[in-house]
This record gives sequence, C-alpha cells and structure tokens, in this order.
Amino acid sequence: MKAILLALPRAQAAVQLKKVLVSASLPVTGMYGAGAEVLTAASALPDGVVVCGRLPDLSPAQLAQMLPSGFDLVELLSSGQIPVLGYSNVISLHLPLNRLEFVSTVQTLASASGVCFGSHGEQGRSSREKELVFRAKALLMRELSLSEPEAYRLLQKRSMASGLRMADTARHVLRYGAKSLRKEVLR
Repeated sequence: MKAILLALPRAQAAVQLKKVLVSASLPVTGMYGAGAEVLTAASALPDGVVVCGRLPDLSPAQLAQMLPSGFDLVELLSSGQIPVLGYSNVISLHLPLNRLEFVSTVQTLASASGVCFGSHGEQGRSSREKELVFRAKALLMRELSLSEPEAYRLLQKRSMASGLRMADTARHVLRYGAKSLRKEVLR
C-alpha cells in the first residue's frame, strides 16, 4: 500500500481527516502544513497519495507537477474553486466531503499499482489523450445536460471505479455513448 500524506494548512482539519482514514484502516504516514514539507517527505518515499487542501506556498497544480513519479494527489476543493485539469495523477473532491467517497478515493489510489495512476508522462496526458477527454466531456455535456465540471467529475469517478486511465474511460464513452455512464449520474 502506498504512503498517505495529508497536506492541509489547518492542523485541526488534518487531524479530523486522519481519524477518518485510520478508522477505515488506512494509516496516515504524515501531516504537513506546507507544500515544501510534502515535497521533502515525498522525496524519501517510493510512492504515495497526497490529500491536499489550499496550501500557503504551493497551489495543487504546482504540487502535482513537482511530486515525484508514483505519487497521486487528492485535491480538496471548496465551493467555487476550479479543479486542476490536465494531470493524470490528480483527483478532485468538493467540500463538504462525502465520507464514503473520500475513503474510497484514497483507498483506491493507495492500493493501486503505479500502472494506472501516478505516471506524469509528458505533463500529464498526451495531446491525443487530452483530445479524447475533451470530446468525451463534450458528449456527456450534450447528452446528459451536465456542466463541464460535472462531466469531468463523471469521467473521473468512472475512471476510478473501473481502474482505467481517464483517456481509456473517455474512449469508452466515445465508443458506446454517454448512456453507458447513465447509472453513475443517478448515484
């Protein structure tokens, strides 16, 4: 299992999230209040999952870009914040957190081998993969009347649930249509 690092500016929030993860049998390796501390800890680990809120020194996009290969980032967004796009190692969750969704997301990433998650490649996805995701989002928006963030989140959830890369999930949507993901919308 990959190491789990909490990167939150408020220690109280980090302690609460740690309790949630530990109660789900997911041990937390460390808690940090700044991006620089996370990067230092991550450099000593082979792989891991970073749960990240808004940090004082680094944005989630900067942190995702600077993390070593083998690390995934769970970005916690307050309402109105725009999720980090274009990185295969970033999953965005909106506050207030759904406890089951949060635990499931961290558990999936922490137990995944580096094959599906965490490979930065060339700044995340290739231009071909970005085009696939863009076209799949457009199809979902049109056929299911979703906003762009909702369509992206649906692709993201389906990708995590199936263990496939986002580009492969987008390819599935384009091949079989948006209705193949319909059951995910109803949850």
